[in-house]
Amino acid sequence: MGRQLEHEVGSQGARRATGRDHEERTALLEEDDGTFAASTTGSVPGGPLDALAAVASVLSSRFGEASAQNLVGTVPEVRWRLPDGTRLSATAGDEARGGTPVTLSREKLPSPEDVAAARAELAALLDAARPR
Repeated sequence: MGRQLEHEVGSQGARRATGRDHEERTALLEEDDGTFAASTTGSVPGGPLDALAAVASVLSSRFGEASAQNLVGTVPEVRWRLPDGTRLSATAGDEARGGTPVTLSREKLPSPEDVAAARAELAALLDAARPR
């Protein structure tokens, strides 16, 4: 599994970006294969399947049909394999007061420099799934 890196440049020059904005959390991970992953989590109204469906609808309109989904598992998940070789996933947690936590993850990013743009895109996609 990947390892979280320090926010500031560490002894090995690795970087990590984390932030906390109310219910939203973002992180950068370095994977064992040398690629990077970015994720963000935020609350979406409704139960797990409704919240995941709202997010999946936004993601499908942007990236096309999902390549895989598991809606009956303990953690419902929808996944996309993108043309640039990266992977995108949306998972739903247990419903809590105010909605369901949904995590968007982008994996197989080639460099840490790609993470900031991926993280911003994930946050915007998650925000688009919330009712106005």
